[in-house]
Amino acid sequence: MAIIIVAAPFITGFLAHYELFFEYRIMLTIHMITGEIMLATIPFTRLSHMFFFWLIRAHTGSEFGAVRHSRDY
Repeated sequence: MAIIIVAAPFITGFLAHYELFFEYRIMLTIHMITGEIMLATIPFTRLSHMFFFWLIRAHTGSEFGAVRHSRDY
């Protein structure tokens, strides 16, 4: 399901650019709606990992003593 949510803005943007299926303004509106749906679902899906990747890496590094040379616990 997440792959569909991520692919939808790209597909609708492509269709809007080449004016396939519908006219430009309608496809652009659909493109913006699918982009907003993708942004709204980020906190509830695994898409949030793209934002929290750096925080997770820093925490893992500190757990192994690579960042602060101390343990978190």
